Amino acid sequence: MSKKVFTEEQSLQKFNLFALSGLIMLLLCYILIQQIFVSNQMDLATSMFCFSLLVAVFLGLNYALNVKLQTTVSHKSVSFKMTHWHKRKHKIKLSDIESCEIVQSPEVALWHGGNISFSNETAFTFSGRNGVHVTTKNGQHYFIGSNKVEEFKQALEQVLDNDEA
Repeated sequence: MSKKVFTEEQSLQKFNLFALSGLIMLLLCYILIQQIFVSNQMDLATSMFCFSLLVAVFLGLNYALNVKLQTTVSHKSVSFKMTHWHKRKHKIKLSDIESCEIVQSPEVALWHGGNISFSNETAFTFSGRNGVHVTTKNGQHYFIGSNKVEEFKQALEQVLDNDEA
């Protein structure tokens, strides 16, 4: 087992997503309380629809809170795993890496579409367009997001320099 040079675990931390989900859940609870306790008429179809939607939003929010991206750089490989989406870690051996490029976008770029990419890369990120773009020798492109881009860059430079030596 190779020594880990860099390890990071990210989770979804988008306040606006959580706030919107919370507001939707509050609105649905209000409608349910209004239907069941306040109004003299109980519409079963509306109540069941609101309850189903409330459960769906809650489960979606719970899922979003539990998804994590684990990234590791060792002297042999770069590995990453997005929980709930990958059954096992994906590894890119250092000997298979053709090129590596650090990508950093300003926070405002998330809102104007400058971070949208229509290339054939596979992206794994919770941090927008901040991370590393890896091209393998067989032509695959990966974008691995990171909240610690400078540390990720230093770790990659360290292991790639040792791999070339």
